[in-house]
Amino acid sequence: MTQLRSVFEDFEIDAIKIGMLERKEMIEEVAKYIKENRKSTCPVVVDPVMFSKSGGQIICNEVIQSLKDEILPLATILTPNIHEACRLLQISDISSDAEMEKLHLRY
Repeated sequence: MTQLRSVFEDFEIDAIKIGMLERKEMIEEVAKYIKENRKSTCPVVVDPVMFSKSGGQIICNEVIQSLKDEILPLATILTPNIHEACRLLQISDISSDAEMEKLHLRY
């Protein structure tokens, strides 16, 4: 919380980008702070990092659910990779451009 407060107090914030949040408590604190302190016109970009480069899941399912419940509703733009999009949508795979279009995904 101290880091968030410091950044919001010391700088003019035009956009917020959220990357990997590895614990539920972190997600809750970030979401609460953003809800209470951001300007309504300030876009929030969420890059939901959930998998390592080798493909292994690096945050637990409870944390992913918290991310979906607390952070994603704040997002102006969501930038998952294919694996993260599948996990968020609870589908096994996206194998074609037609499937991406059907899900309203862009790359």
